[in-house]
Amino acid sequence: MRLFGKPARQVFLGVQSIGVVHDPFEDGAEITWNLERMTFAKAKKLVLPKARLLREMSKEFSYVAQN
Repeated sequence: MRLFGKPARQVFLGVQSIGVVHDPFEDGAEITWNLERMTFAKAKKLVLPKARLLREMSKEFSYVAQN
């Protein structure tokens, strides 16, 4: 695999943030992502701990429990 013309490797470190997708998953649905060049150490710092990510998700999805 190459990234920006140089040899690269792909490693899943975790999730930085999560949000609600309001549209159905079908042709034309918009999903966004970012590609950034950074060191492995910096990338690891961006990943949220599981407990914090779950807290963020519960806030994001709190409207579902109300409806």
